[in-house]
Amino acid sequence: MLVSLGWAAAGFVLTVVAADQLLLAAGRLSARLRHLTAVAVGLAAALPELIVTGDAVAADAPQIAAGTLVGANVLNLTLVLGVAGLVRPVILRTPQPRRQAPLSAAAVILFGLLLFGGLTVVDGLVLAGAAAVAALLLARFVGAARLRDPGSPRTEAVRLALGLAGTVAGVHLLVSGGMDLATHLDVSPTVLGFTLVALGTSLPDLLAVVRAQRRREPDLVVGSLLGANLFGSLLGGALLALGSDAREVAVRLSMIDALERTGFSPVVVALMAGTSLLAWLVLARDLRLSRPESVLLACAYLVALPLLG
Repeated sequence: MLVSLGWAAAGFVLTVVAADQLLLAAGRLSARLRHLTAVAVGLAAALPELIVTGDAVAADAPQIAAGTLVGANVLNLTLVLGVAGLVRPVILRTPQPRRQAPLSAAAVILFGLLLFGGLTVVDGLVLAGAAAVAALLLARFVGAARLRDPGSPRTEAVRLALGLAGTVAGVHLLVSGGMDLATHLDVSPTVLGFTLVALGTSLPDLLAVVRAQRRREPDLVVGSLLGANLFGSLLGGALLALGSDAREVAVRLSMIDALERTGFSPVVVALMAGTSLLAWLVLARDLRLSRPESVLLACAYLVALPLLG
């Protein structure tokens, strides 16, 4: 058990550090190439979750992948966004995040609905198609964000390669160590994905949004989180469905399975959808997130933990 804990801890730290550098390099390279669109930002922010999904599916651990996707979606719009608002009140300067919010909410809700019934190949194709449509809509209607410090292309290319390699290695250690831990502690793999693994993939987003807040780039903060949820749900869900079905591994998180087999409460999936809808409503009402509202968001993640099982 101590060995498994050590591997999981090492993977957690490596994932956080490497994914942070990966996101930083991806954003800077996109800015220099003048392609820092909502699509590029969202895909970069969702990369850690996508890597976890691929690794978990390859390791016959689809429940870890599902738990990570759901957990990251909740974390991004509660704890991560809340901490960003505590650093400095989030006052959006453009309507771009408000245009992105309904697409992100729709993606999360679609993923949640399909997850309840058990993901199939057809569901995977639907999610992949929805991701393509969402990317086109984002490129057409949301537009581009600006980054003040694009950095050196050569330096950022090296940072990107090392960050990607480190993230893949860290995720593998985290997933394999986490699977052993779940067995030793008799904890559901889905719960492990929702907590430890999701936190590991969301902490780089937290570091990125804190940096953006300090540079007074609130639109980039909100846009990256909405994009991470959008592409994490659609592409991550598609990868989970297609990969798991190809390996003949059941990925069922129906209400009965969630409560009796995985320990993953359906209420948590509803909370995932609810946080996305709440973000949409807040952005539709106003372009500002105050510190008191940020405190409530940061605490909302803690409310979800007792609902896991």
